Amino acid sequence: MSRIEVAQLELLTAKTNAQSAALKAADGNVDDEAYVKSARVAEKIYKSGMKRLRGEAAQEKEATAHQKSLDSLDMLNLEYSKVYNFESLTAANIALRALATDWVTPASGRRGGNKWRKYHGGPRGCFLIIGNKTTGKATLCAANSNVKDLPDPMMGGTPVTEDADTDEEEDVTSNLGEIAVLFACGGKTLVEMKAMDSEEQKVHLAKLMKDRGIKAARVSDVAAAASCPSEHGTRDKRIKWLFNYILEH
Repeated sequence: MSRIEVAQLELLTAKTNAQSAALKAADGNVDDEAYVKSARVAEKIYKSGMKRLRGEAAQEKEATAHQKSLDSLDMLNLEYSKVYNFESLTAANIALRALATDWVTPASGRRGGNKWRKYHGGPRGCFLIIGNKTTGKATLCAANSNVKDLPDPMMGGTPVTEDADTDEEEDVTSNLGEIAVLFACGGKTLVEMKAMDSEEQKVHLAKLMKDRGIKAARVSDVAAAASCPSEHGTRDKRIKWLFNYILEH
């Protein structure tokens, strides 16, 4: 039996027991005033509880159907290609959601994502929006399995060219390599750092900041090559920014 069915049975049992006890106290007299009052109260409680449980059952049924639709998209296991660049994640989100009204995912994207990585899916297909914490800009990616192409041009978007995409990936790879060497004294690889939970990452970042073997001049050079914003003007701030760069890429 389901949770709802068990609760309904418990309600019925409670009502029956309460009315039986009241009738016994009235020596079987169904016209007894105390019995009539107790029976009505028990019936009222029963009906109120059943109404609530029917509402919960309807919500669970709807949630289950929605979850099945969401699961069928299999968004996390798809391969995506970069399609458009936007000035912000919000701009990308608005432009994409304006294309349809029957999205399976909510307006903010699939639950379980984060501010800088959002999945959207529905009958039109599946999409991934990746935000850049450094620049604030965003890239819209379309699943390779999508049947319907995005419109050209797209509101507020700039098409991603293959050459630019390749150059960007090469820059990221180069930057990550330099950061890996810089942080090697911490005893963890980039993959291991990304696999840590948030608390472990905080502890490891603090360890890197305290390591005097990580020289300020070298940190400055690596940060500059990765286009670290000028407001991160100290050694520790740059180390923190480079650590976040690893997590983003």
